[in-house]
Amino acid sequence: MGSFLIGIGFLAFIVFIILGIVSAIKKTGKGKKMMLFAAGCFILMAIGGALSPDSKQTIGTTVKEEDKKDKTVDKQNAADEAKKKEEEEAKKKADAEAKKKAEEEPVFAFTWDEFSKSWGTLVPEMKGAGIDEITETDRTKQKNNVVVNAKINDFLMLMSDVNPTSNKVKYITIMAEPSSTDMAQNANILLAFGNLIANSNPSLSKDERGDILMKGLGFNTDDLSKLNSKYTYKNVEYNASNMGGILTISIQPK
Repeated sequence: MGSFLIGIGFLAFIVFIILGIVSAIKKTGKGKKMMLFAAGCFILMAIGGALSPDSKQTIGTTVKEEDKKDKTVDKQNAADEAKKKEEEEAKKKADAEAKKKAEEEPVFAFTWDEFSKSWGTLVPEMKGAGIDEITETDRTKQKNNVVVNAKINDFLMLMSDVNPTSNKVKYITIMAEPSSTDMAQNANILLAFGNLIANSNPSLSKDERGDILMKGLGFNTDDLSKLNSKYTYKNVEYNASNMGGILTISIQPK
């Protein structure tokens, strides 16, 4: 239908244009009228063009392509969001697993023999201080326990409970007798305490060891006469006390 109107309109348009020109030349007074008819034919062609199937198809195709493009963009955005969310969930899961593993990591799983051998190797300051060796004095076997007594020197003693089956240490206590006049002796006591903390978890940094001893257990005070503290860090429990002038510090798994 659209093509038919275009054809008729085009022929009529040409005819009325020619008639209008002829009328204008002959001055018949019909030239203006012919031009109006020609304009009407032009409008008819325009209507035919609008009704043409090709025109509708072009418009429809353009709309469909735009819709398809929009849907593609929306689909891509949805995929990107899903991937981002999946990555975030994976990171959260990995972080949670790493935290759980760190909390469950057996940092206190050594035998008495391993402890005594590593005593003078973890803290460099132990070398040359005269407190880098442990001498076992006696070992008492009980039904479900083995009590080991040892000494470092005349003012530093150790006692440990050991599992008789696995030979793993249950806890270790250092007993120290501070001096009112010998500051070097007192410095060695603090060094031995710090070394005990290092042996509880060899991965501890120097700052961590210092914080446990000074801030956590309260050795940063000038008066240790009423010392009685407990501190837990990375699955190890630390205890410190003053028992009749004898300073003690012990370590055991939480």
